[in-house]
Amino acid sequence: MTLRRTYGALAGIHLTLAYEWGKGGFSKWWGGTFVDGLEKTLTTFASKNPHTWYVDAVLQVAKAHVETFGWLVIIAEMVIAIGLVLALLFAMFGKEGWMRSVAMGAAIVSLLVGMFLNVQFYFAAGWMSPSTHGLNVVLFWVQLAMIVAWIGWWREPECATMKS
Repeated sequence: MTLRRTYGALAGIHLTLAYEWGKGGFSKWWGGTFVDGLEKTLTTFASKNPHTWYVDAVLQVAKAHVETFGWLVIIAEMVIAIGLVLALLFAMFGKEGWMRSVAMGAAIVSLLVGMFLNVQFYFAAGWMSPSTHGLNVVLFWVQLAMIVAWIGWWREPECATMKS
């Protein structure tokens, strides 16, 4: 597999992650019902959650500050999507060293925030269905693999132009 194909595949995965996070964040924002219905959702998550430590430590705090928590989720999901897209654009079209730094920083911060949210979603709702459980586990590991790929890209200056 050539380097160009490898970068193409990674860019496709990167854009898929950006799309999924963006779709989640923007639909919550535009739908206008996420924050209003969040207290009921959190109550459902806490009702039979086997992770009692998580219910006590996180869900109860989120229920007490439901509006702030709801907006943090919306903003985080949108920022992840925007950060991933900007990282990819800076990596693909940036010619200067500082652009590589911006690309890597935006990508890694966005992916780490995504991983953090996936862990939260896993412990909050992963017990409710196999698909919710599995999706958050898969996304966590895909995002970790993307961080490793970004570090590899950063360490190989001849690969920075995404040409070969």
